[in-house]
Amino acid sequence: MCVYDDLATPRRKSSYRGRMTSIAIAVVLAVLGVLAMVFGANDDSPGLVLVGLVLVLGGVAFGGRAIYRLMQTINRP
Repeated sequence: MCVYDDLATPRRKSSYRGRMTSIAIAVVLAVLGVLAMVFGANDDSPGLVLVGLVLVLGGVAFGGRAIYRLMQTINRP
């Protein structure tokens, strides 16, 4: 037995609800990005199109990471 065993904090179990919240946030980011791109294209505003593109890419990356972690949680024995 190690002297520091009682100081170790137990690992938190990842929650299904937290993962689904992350996926919902990613979907909202992607939708906002698409809307920004559409309004930027209609208004001839390249800056807004770029912001929309960044939002879409961020949403896809954030959602992909959340889905990957959710699958790891589900497939755990």
